[in-house]
Amino acid sequence: MINNDILKSLITSIKNNIKNKNIDTSSCFKIIILSIEIIENYNTLTGEEKKNYIILAIENIAKGEDNISGTEDDLLDETIVSSLVFILKNNYINEIIDIVFKASRGGININKMKIKNKLCCI
Repeated sequence: MINNDILKSLITSIKNNIKNKNIDTSSCFKIIILSIEIIENYNTLTGEEKKNYIILAIENIAKGEDNISGTEDDLLDETIVSSLVFILKNNYINEIIDIVFKASRGGININKMKIKNKLCCI
């Protein structure tokens, strides 16, 4: 069940960061990461609940105050909004959030991955 106070707080925090230029809005991934960083402050929420709040907040922000994306009231450039909408509509947001959460908890260690070259002769 969605707590509207938490959702409004998340949306307000993201919008304030955008309005105050605390974030580079030239990348949709930076918006997603900012959302994750903010929602992490809600320790009582499960991972799945956090994902749901992030998705709802990003959908809200992408549409602007008039609830229509691509209009004058949008806080984000139309290409960023298009990217966010694409990510949301194709459910890539879940995978992105999972990867960021996993990486932030040390679940991904790129430095340990080794690629072994094999020389094969015929």
